[in-house]
This record gives sequence, structure tokens and C-alpha cells, in this order.
Amino acid sequence: MKSSRSECKACSGFTLVELLVVIAIIGVLVGLLLPAVQAAREAARRSQCVNNLKQFGVAMQNHHAAQGTFPPGCERDIPTGVENYRDPRVSPHVRLLPYMEQQALYDLVDWTYSWEADIHAVLRQTNVPGFSCPSRDNNDSMTTYKGNMYYPGPGEYTNHYVGVMGAKGLMPRSMTRRYEIDPTGQLHGGFVRNGILIRDRAINAKDVTDGLTNTFLMGEMAWDIGAVEAWNGGLSPGWLNSMAIKNVAHPLNSYRYDSSLNQVLLNDSSFGSEHAARGAHFVMGDGSVHFLSEDIELDVLKSLASRDQEELISEITL
Repeated sequence: MKSSRSECKACSGFTLVELLVVIAIIGVLVGLLLPAVQAAREAARRSQCVNNLKQFGVAMQNHHAAQGTFPPGCERDIPTGVENYRDPRVSPHVRLLPYMEQQALYDLVDWTYSWEADIHAVLRQTNVPGFSCPSRDNNDSMTTYKGNMYYPGPGEYTNHYVGVMGAKGLMPRSMTRRYEIDPTGQLHGGFVRNGILIRDRAINAKDVTDGLTNTFLMGEMAWDIGAVEAWNGGLSPGWLNSMAIKNVAHPLNSYRYDSSLNQVLLNDSSFGSEHAARGAHFVMGDGSVHFLSEDIELDVLKSLASRDQEELISEITL
């Protein structure tokens, strides 16, 4: 009988106290492991982001090898009858498609119609692999153009990797010298011309006298900057808003479209991201990719954004 009672006790389940202790231990272990799991996931997302920009860097180099220049950041359309030519005002992303194994998508471009025309709806509605940062929760286009009007853009996709037009404002360590800016069309912040991807001109590597390794080509704009358009759009119908190339005028993660704060200069939207390590990745003219912290000085960003101003970069080593 003693043996039977002993066996019965041995077969009994956990007491309530024991069960609570086990649950508490499991909770502690989950609490310890969860940050590590999240960190691992973010590391994977950052790695994918770097790979995306490397692909852009390779495509840019291949475009330069084939065409003799980097692609223009965007071009204004020429009215019908003038040299019988009309550019769709597309983003540089469109011109890179053949060098990113997207020839079929490139073949859908009709160069006699603007990027926002109905004939290019399929392009706008295509979520191109590698055009979005995995740390950003979505890449939906918030607005699109039809004619000269904004409309909601559901079902259309934007891109998170944007060309660098160059630096804007006062030059580093100067109280008077300013970077050159196109005197026409400054309503949305204007167009600087000292970077690699600029309006109405295709830059050759020889033009980058500051060195390809020291000059931005593209960077992340993968945070909530406000209104964004479809990925194939390079220039608005009025030629004033550049969607796929931006000036470097503000620190990372700082300036977004917000009319309530009187922040309406779309061309000056800040580069940035939603990575846990606050900052943004950039691909340089030589195709290398680097992550810059949002704490980096604006003067350093400007120095890296311009291609031929001979600024001294002493605060950072790439």
C-alpha cells in the first residue's frame, strides 16, 4: 500500500506554485531572447538594404560603361513639334531597368508619353524588387499626377532609394559662399547642380573631380517624408518637383513635407531611414555602400553630396 501511495504522489502534476514558477522562468527567457531576435531581424533587413543599394551601384556602373555617362536625374519634356521629341520626365530608376534584369519592364515605357499618363499605369502599379527598404513598413505611393492635379495613388508603388542632386545652401566653413542652384523653378526648393544625378544633364565620371569614392550617388529616403509619388516619376508636370532626386539641405531624418510646420520644399526632403541604428545608407559613385549616422554634421553630408567643390572631409572616414 505504501508503494502505491508513493507511486500516486510521483504521478501527481505540478502544484500551482510550481506552475507559476515555470511560467515566470519562461517569461524571463522570452524577455531575454526577444531583443536578440529583433536585433537579428533588423540586421538581416539592413543587410538586404545594403544589397539593394549595391545593385543600384552596379547598375549605375553598367549604365556608365554602356552609355558613357550616369543617367540624368530627370529631364524636362520638350513640347510637341520641337525636334519632335518628348521625354516622359522619368526617374533614373527607369533608365536603369535594363541593367537590373528588368528589360521587360523597360520595354513598357512609351517615350512619347509622360510618366503619369495612363499608358504607364502598369509601371506605376509594379512593385519592383529591390526598390524598397525592408525596414520601412510599406512603399505605397501616396499621390500620383493626372494632368497637373494630385490624386490619391493606391495600388501604386514608390521607391526608397533616391538620387543625390548635390548640396544646397552655404558651403562648409563659409559664411558667404553658397552652392550654385538653377535659377529657374525654385518653388519646391529648386535644383542644385553639383551632384551626380541632376536635372537635364547626364554626368560623366570625369566630371566627379572630388572622386567617385567621396561622392554620393544615391541614398535612402525610407522614412515618413510625407507625399511621395510612383517610382517611375522623375519630374512633376510643372518641372518644379523632383521626386526621385533630392538636394542635400538638411540633416538626416529631419525635414519632411509638413505644411503645418511650413515645411513644403519637396526637393529638400531629408534622406533617412527607419533602421534601428538611426541614419541612412548611401551608395557612392564607385558603387560602394556606407551607413551614416543621423548625428553626422550637415557640412559633411554636403561635402559628400557635391562632386566638384573640393571641400575637405575631415570628420569622417568612409
